[in-house]
Amino acid sequence: MSHSREERLTNLFKALLIMLKELDGAAIYTREFDVEEPIFQDIFRTTWRDLEKMYCVEPHHTLHAHRYYLTGEGWRIAVNAIWEDNEAVLDQMLGDLMKALKAEVKGRDEDAYVDYEPFAISHGLSVGFVYNAIDGNLIEQRLEKRGAHWYEGDPIKGIEIPLDFGLPLL
Repeated sequence: MSHSREERLTNLFKALLIMLKELDGAAIYTREFDVEEPIFQDIFRTTWRDLEKMYCVEPHHTLHAHRYYLTGEGWRIAVNAIWEDNEAVLDQMLGDLMKALKAEVKGRDEDAYVDYEPFAISHGLSVGFVYNAIDGNLIEQRLEKRGAHWYEGDPIKGIEIPLDFGLPLL
């Protein structure tokens, strides 16, 4: 028997929240999730396909294992699901990130570029939060303001902070 739409959505959010909890603040690329782990025993097999189609997870299967990484999109959806219960902490973290990124373009006439790890450390920010927030486009999606992005779409190349960073989206 198939699961209802509501059951599938509930299960999808359950899977995302398990992965978010397991990350424990680390960058999304640092933790691979195997569907056979006991923590996923209640996750429907079809949920993984749904998560993949929604770009919430990226498959990294082997011959004998079905493994996934949480994507920035999946991380953002999970964080948004817990935001209300953790509002003070998450608002502070996002505000600190906004302030640090804005400081990089203040007084400039062009975009700024920074390596995410040294940037996070020098501003006293969580490296994992900075990585995940940039990868999940948290600023634009949550605040509806111009956010920062990976330079040429590649985290290794660093963060591109546009001159119009922090301005409301049009």
